[in-house]
Amino acid sequence: MSINSSVQQLGGGIASVIGGWIIGQNAEGLLVHYDILGWVTIGAFFVCAVLMYGVNSYIMSKTAEAESRKGRGPETRVGPAISRESRSRLRGG
Repeated sequence: MSINSSVQQLGGGIASVIGGWIIGQNAEGLLVHYDILGWVTIGAFFVCAVLMYGVNSYIMSKTAEAESRKGRGPETRVGPAISRESRSRLRGG
């Protein structure tokens, strides 16, 4: 089992446990606190979005820093990986 799928399985298990703590049944057998679980899910989604933004910003800054050390500009990061000579031949120069 890969690390990625292990982390996904762990997250699913933790979510099930937390959901089990929140949701219950009343005397008539109906589920209660289901709305609270919905709000917790929405909150977790926004926390994950903020964390992913932070991770992405960190990775992009490290990538730009590494490219600047190599003497390349950030414009070479986007697009197909071809040499400068090939690029100039394609432009006709």
